[in-house]
Amino acid sequence: MDFYADATDGCVPLTRGDFVLATTNQGHVGVAGFDATFGADPQLRVDFGYRADHVVALVAKRLITLYYGQAPRYSYATPTSTAAHRAATRD
Repeated sequence: MDFYADATDGCVPLTRGDFVLATTNQGHVGVAGFDATFGADPQLRVDFGYRADHVVALVAKRLITLYYGQAPRYSYATPTSTAAHRAATRD
């Protein structure tokens, strides 16, 4: 059973193409879970701290504009422990 495919069954906004999702690994390229290997690389620390969210937001908004012919009307962040930080670092 493909859980993720089944989870989207009947999601009208999704099947109509009413929204777009974007995600990032925050610069974390570790081999298993959250192993903090990014901490040894100064650029990966910057990516994890704020750059990854910023760049993904910029690229996603540009792709949306190119594909749909208009900029997104709204942007949302998932309600996690870093949601406020992500919102503050986006353009």
